[in-house]
Amino acid sequence: MKTNILPNLFESKKRHYDTKEIDEFVKNLYRSADWSIISYTALGVLLGGSLGYGAFKMVSMAIGSSAIGGAIGYQLGLRSAYKQKAEAQLALCQVEIEKSVRAK
Repeated sequence: MKTNILPNLFESKKRHYDTKEIDEFVKNLYRSADWSIISYTALGVLLGGSLGYGAFKMVSMAIGSSAIGGAIGYQLGLRSAYKQKAEAQLALCQVEIEKSVRAK
């Protein structure tokens, strides 16, 4: 007789709808969106500066290329943050739909 050593994912404990978990998920998404802008910008500055200095061996080129890298990183960070904020808004919309359906 074979016994399943892995837990059955489909027959687990009864799950219930909890808006607190979704609210925490949304808070984490917004926090992550804010940090993604900062981290992408910082990474762009560092990569741009190191590539500029490595290619031309001039400090002025490193400063200029770090500014360009920072601008590119900022734009990429904004794009990433927008995606995360849209996902958070979608989760909040689903919570409101659930509230209105349960009220009926």
